[in-house]
Amino acid sequence: MRNETLARRHELFVATATLASHASAQGHGFRQRDIRFFAELFSNWAHPDTNSELVIQNVQIQRYLLYLSKEGFLKSLNKGNRPLFKLTRIGLLELLTRLVESKREREPAEFLFLVYFVSGYREWLIRLIKDEGAQFPPSMQIELGALLDTNTLVQRELSRISKQITKLKMRIEDATRTSTLVAEQIRKGEQFDQIVREVEKKIPYELNSRRPLSELISSIQPDQRLWELRDGNRMRAKIIWEPAVKLLDQYRRLLSGLRTETNP
Repeated sequence: MRNETLARRHELFVATATLASHASAQGHGFRQRDIRFFAELFSNWAHPDTNSELVIQNVQIQRYLLYLSKEGFLKSLNKGNRPLFKLTRIGLLELLTRLVESKREREPAEFLFLVYFVSGYREWLIRLIKDEGAQFPPSMQIELGALLDTNTLVQRELSRISKQITKLKMRIEDATRTSTLVAEQIRKGEQFDQIVREVEKKIPYELNSRRPLSELISSIQPDQRLWELRDGNRMRAKIIWEPAVKLLDQYRRLLSGLRTETNP
């Protein structure tokens, strides 16, 4: 898929921009530049800092539209010399499904934008899909209602955050254990190479399968090796991972309060 990089990096803003462009055109067809404008606008809402402004090239949007067209999610309208586009009903559902059910981890600002978009424009999105066909069967109404349930969306994010916190706490515990083990072995007069082997056996680090701890340590300057195992582990836990847990916990509490407020 030629637009894979675009979809992977900017799908949240490109897909919502495509939906917004379709709605704003009111059946007359939207242009490529409409998507670019809305994508940049939505990115600006999620990232008010102008240094984070999203910049998308026209060729990227062309590839995205070509992919949607090939999959039957988009159709072209012949109106003069300007290329105009319109999403099909299945295209509207596909973009919404991708947005809501994406497995890609999003930073808090972008996830909150998604909650805003789904919650704020829920009735508008339902009307768009209803108007794109002669029939709107109950089964589709139920499917769409479940898709646009922000409580479910937030609950999935809460579950992901809880897993992240659990992993970080395990890493903090391993770092502390490693630091303590090294200090104890040093006091006992054990040779450093033996200490490394002991740590590698009892408390393997996360990338040990890619580069064993003994190999990693041997690649470090000799006067830095002990510091990395004993002091470095303790400092990484204190300065990086413990604050990360606190930030994630704050985010979790924020979302827990948001869950009921955004329920349709």
